[in-house]
Amino acid sequence: MFYKRFLLWCLLLGAIPAHGQDNIYDEALFESIPMVTGVANFPQKISHAPASVTIITQDMIAALGSDELYEIFSLVPGFDVYARSASLGGVSYGAFPAAFPNTLEVKLDGVSMYEVFLNTTIWPNLGIDVDDIAYIEVVRAANPSVDGTNSFAGSINIVTQSLSSQKNGYFRAGIGSRGERNASVHYNKFNDYASYGITLKHREHDGFSNDIVDGLDNSSIRIRAIVTPNLKDTFDVQLAYADTTLGMTSGGKDDDAYESEEYGLDGGYQAIQWQRTLNTGAFSLRAYHSTNSVDYYKYLGAFSDVVGIPPQAFYADFPYADFDIALDTRDETSERTDIEIRHNLKWNVITKLDWGLGYRHDSAQSSLFFSTDKKITETTLRSFLNTEINPTPDLILNFGANWEDSLIDDQAFSWRGALNYQFDPHFTVRLAHNAVERSPTLMAAREYRTLSYDGYVFDIDRIASPDLVNETKDVSELGLFAMFLDGAITLDLKYFDERSRDLIEVYTDRSSPVDFDRRVAYRANTTDVDLQGIEVAVDYQNDDWLIHWQATKRNFSGVSVRNVDRIDGQVMPVKIFDMDTAGPEFMTSLLLRQNLAGGWAWSGYIRHQTDADYRLGGNV
Repeated sequence: MFYKRFLLWCLLLGAIPAHGQDNIYDEALFESIPMVTGVANFPQKISHAPASVTIITQDMIAALGSDELYEIFSLVPGFDVYARSASLGGVSYGAFPAAFPNTLEVKLDGVSMYEVFLNTTIWPNLGIDVDDIAYIEVVRAANPSVDGTNSFAGSINIVTQSLSSQKNGYFRAGIGSRGERNASVHYNKFNDYASYGITLKHREHDGFSNDIVDGLDNSSIRIRAIVTPNLKDTFDVQLAYADTTLGMTSGGKDDDAYESEEYGLDGGYQAIQWQRTLNTGAFSLRAYHSTNSVDYYKYLGAFSDVVGIPPQAFYADFPYADFDIALDTRDETSERTDIEIRHNLKWNVITKLDWGLGYRHDSAQSSLFFSTDKKITETTLRSFLNTEINPTPDLILNFGANWEDSLIDDQAFSWRGALNYQFDPHFTVRLAHNAVERSPTLMAAREYRTLSYDGYVFDIDRIASPDLVNETKDVSELGLFAMFLDGAITLDLKYFDERSRDLIEVYTDRSSPVDFDRRVAYRANTTDVDLQGIEVAVDYQNDDWLIHWQATKRNFSGVSVRNVDRIDGQVMPVKIFDMDTAGPEFMTSLLLRQNLAGGWAWSGYIRHQTDADYRLGGNV
């Protein structure tokens, strides 16, 4: 690991004194080939990017006709989109879907929406709706050199509409089936130097059925200010808070929809970014702080009833007659503070460069999951580098690397390389490889869930394995990006071969010697998945028509150990989850929109996927 870190630091330090002659932002941003920034943190033609990128436009979102943010991603090749309940959706890419997807980095105007405790994104807490979105940039590949190792599968950046492009103030409301009621108030103000906006939103509905607790009650406030005191400096300040009550299951594979219960999920963030435009690129400093809490309570009964064994049977001097057991997360909170500096520049005529350093501090507090009232903390340092080199007009080379040290777990080093060759300006082939390491998350590394009372631990329920190692993934891909009819038609084609190893899941040791009932669940590296497939997207757009078709054909293989037993003193797997049906083998969707006279339009959408044995609870 030392040589990897040494190599990356040499590259970073070598970048500091470089001087270029051309502004990195002087490129023709509005030519027919779309520009993206999320793969290397500087503007690139989508055909030059080292990974497949999908851009979801305002027109596509409007044509889709959905009020749910997560459903938008059904337009993206390879993305699994599913309803955990009527009020909470899931979005995942690659590997296999889970109850709380935790391998996609989701950003809102550049600010991470990652929730530390559940290791996922709570979509209702984003404080926006579909009408607020300008476009979405989706990187369909691991993206740690830009977004850290939480982008183990890919990354999403939702960009909201410019404050200066909106009305000074407006009110919007709607009603619909299932008791849908929503309202929002927007107020914006702008001048030559600054733009300000505040949005208040409320949404509620009754869920799928009166017999299922899966309704939604969500209120949020979002404030944003963008100040440009001069031609070089820009300050972007964001404040947000959301209060959400929703119904869902706990996420177990065998959970039934009728087991849904009410949860309170509150969260907010404060973010500021300063960017200075330089002759050779830009320098930025970004910081944000986010907080989240989970409010849930369920009384299980007396301890002896829960475990089915009188307490005196295993503690002769047991000082209590009995005590109550409850699942209680009302003290559960998490926080994240993240600071990052970035510098991107045009090193010379053929080389673009982005490098930076970051600091992150996470904390979580839960007497249920950690068996203590103390905060559990984790600090992570990171450094990263992205480059694009054009040695000839037809050849584009990309390299990216990321090193992270969480200070309590192993270090993680990730890298990617890509070679893009342009047969002509509108026909590019890409060959890329991505090697990713991710250290165990705070929850995975520190969980210690017990049945305890007054400092006495009477039963171990679920704990982190002491032998956790980094999750890894290696992906090779062959991609094609082509444009026809002066850009009216685009084709995005990708073949990939992905091998994920040591993924962290939960297994149960049914004869554990460390627990009185000999049954302990462990978070451990239990899962290996191989995934091969083809993704394709075709877009056509002119003044009258918008057509978007995407499809994915893929093949899962691998195993995940669910239960183990001890036979003749040896730990032996006794139940293995077969990964062959962990996700849909085939997925496709078609979106159509036609503009009519007088400002009218019609649109239609159809989506199909094959059966899957999802590892998550409730109806999907």
